[in-house]
Amino acid sequence: MVQRSRQRPRVGDAEKRVDESSLFEAQVADADERAGESAAVPLPAEEVFSVLRNGRRRAVLSYLARRPKGVASVNDLSRAVTAAEHDIPAEHVTERQRKCVYVSLLQVHLPALVEANVVSWNESAGTVRGERSVGALAAVTDLLDRACDADAER
Repeated sequence: MVQRSRQRPRVGDAEKRVDESSLFEAQVADADERAGESAAVPLPAEEVFSVLRNGRRRAVLSYLARRPKGVASVNDLSRAVTAAEHDIPAEHVTERQRKCVYVSLLQVHLPALVEANVVSWNESAGTVRGERSVGALAAVTDLLDRACDADAER
């Protein structure tokens, strides 16, 4: 019989989880206050997971949450998402790189976000606006990114 060693919780782990939870709640409240919305995400958990499943959708949400009034052009979105994917400054994104992301946003990701009522998209004006809960979803994404990066460093 193989015995698994149980790792005992270290002193301070509970406090760390409480601090991270408080930080998360503060980030959600701050993002939602800037967007003028509540911290509640008006979507079932499975739909939230589906929206957040794709990196390009997560990048769109994070970008919109940082924008004044949560509005951006599709061109700006595609450039920001491309820069995030390649970990380069937006001004170094080539037109070919941006166009590839632009097409996938138009054909796949923006329609999925519109269907989930997370963004509204004015196709004729070429603009996207974050709707209710964009701030909360972006905060969840940021928290998960930091938590996963912290775990990878251990």
